[in-house]
Amino acid sequence: MLRKIIAILAGIIIGMIVIAVVEYLGHYIFPAPVDLELSEEAYNQGAMYSMIPFKNMLMVLLAYLLGSFAAGFTTSIIAQNKILALIPGFALMIAGIINVMLIPHPLWFTFISLAVYVPFAFFGGFIAELLFIKQR
Repeated sequence: MLRKIIAILAGIIIGMIVIAVVEYLGHYIFPAPVDLELSEEAYNQGAMYSMIPFKNMLMVLLAYLLGSFAAGFTTSIIAQNKILALIPGFALMIAGIINVMLIPHPLWFTFISLAVYVPFAFFGGFIAELLFIKQR
């Protein structure tokens, strides 16, 4: 039981670290436009997202995808159970829901980002099972 709890916590932490690192790399590779308006008015209206290039938004989605995959992969390796990979996926999805509630996002980004977490966490668990978990 303790092993499963540690696996879930490790998966969530690894997932968040991967998301942060990939987002950082995305900001490094695709810097924000110099004319990006960061005023409170633009923020409240969600207008600043119309100024952010599509490739920057895709990099954030890639961060969510890879973070979820890493979370599920880590959890499954430690717990030796691919079904537990869903729990970090749901935890990251809850964090994503809070994110889109607090910060206005384009509608397409909201739907796609929230649809990424759980399936890719499970896919990470599935790949971990294929590669590392002994078959019974």
